[in-house]
Amino acid sequence: MKHIIVSLVACLLIAGSAMAQTNPKAGCIFTNEQDTIAGVIDYLSDVKNAQACLFKADGATSFQAYTPEQISGYQLQESGIRYVRRTLPCM
Repeated sequence: MKHIIVSLVACLLIAGSAMAQTNPKAGCIFTNEQDTIAGVIDYLSDVKNAQACLFKADGATSFQAYTPEQISGYQLQESGIRYVRRTLPCM
């Protein structure tokens, strides 16, 4: 019984750490004031980053989440693709 509980706890810890992985990519964010701040973006996926961009400025110790309302966009250095916020008109 003890072995089963230990195995179960180990599996839960491994699964939890797998979900907490980061994917740091060099890039920058564009503020609403049109400033560019260089740093690292935790690139998870287009969908997740559209909801919140996790960014760590050069020299910072931790990531900070930015919503689309807080920044005008971000760019990954590797791909050169710029992701920007757009307001679409209602139809």
